Amino acid sequence: MRTHGQFTLLMYTVSTPSGGLITEVDPTDPIRYVLVNAPTGDQYFFHPGIAGGFLARLYQATGDPTWLELARKYMRFAESANENLYGLLRAGKVMWAASVLWTLTQDTKYRDMAAKISHRVVAQQTDQGWWSAVGSEGIPSNDATAEMVVWLDEAYQALGQHS
Repeated sequence: MRTHGQFTLLMYTVSTPSGGLITEVDPTDPIRYVLVNAPTGDQYFFHPGIAGGFLARLYQATGDPTWLELARKYMRFAESANENLYGLLRAGKVMWAASVLWTLTQDTKYRDMAAKISHRVVAQQTDQGWWSAVGSEGIPSNDATAEMVVWLDEAYQALGQHS
């Protein structure tokens, strides 16, 4: 992650064994390479979520506080994000990670983040109970629906009445 300018936080997401972290973004596929706290548009917010959630679970398994601190560092990117994050289905993994971190730390910022995302995810569910895949609005997606159900269940188990 890097601060760029006064307020923008960037998270580069692609690394290669030979070249390390790629910071020169491919203009044909920019959202694959870097997350930017942009006020509009699609973002791959599953990156900080899946990393933060995995590291929090790794802390649960090992008891090594290094993993908990690293999970919190990944989530700092999501914490600094603008409202655009909360409207994206790609934030489902951020909801999960925040739920796990709430369980582990009782830090209300994680509870509040998970609850806010869960409300926005539920709001995007159709009356028939399904979600569309990103970019395929109006078309039922078994994959997107299954994923949202899992992340919402994780959030509900962690947040209970706070969700």
